[in-house]
Amino acid sequence: MLVLIGNGNILMEEEIQVIESRFIPKEEAQSVCPEGIRPIFTKAAVNEYNHYILNSEEKKTISFSSDDFVGCHNAEIENFARQKLHKMRADNTGGMPYELILVLNRLYMITNNIDVADGLSNGPVGKLCYVEIDENHDII
Repeated sequence: MLVLIGNGNILMEEEIQVIESRFIPKEEAQSVCPEGIRPIFTKAAVNEYNHYILNSEEKKTISFSSDDFVGCHNAEIENFARQKLHKMRADNTGGMPYELILVLNRLYMITNNIDVADGLSNGPVGKLCYVEIDENHDII
């Protein structure tokens, strides 16, 4: 049935009832099955959920993108560019968010277009096992 939904097919009434019979409140899902799969309607809702889950972790590493600007003739222009950059969504920056929250032993999915010649593809899921940091505790 999930394939039918993913393909945009209209479900029969019985199929809708089967799916809806498995709905439970968010709070119950979080306590009963915190690692469960959650079909979410919009990309914005997915991002909101992921951000909530990652921020609720105590042991997390937050990496901010480097703001290197070239061609700014004065501080005012650079400040304007920085403000504009910080307001951009990840889909307008090549898929790279300004803030990246890393939590060890959490599953992450590759969502950027990548070079598949090295054997990877878009959409695979892997567990984050290690984050390399330097002596200043900056992510390398």
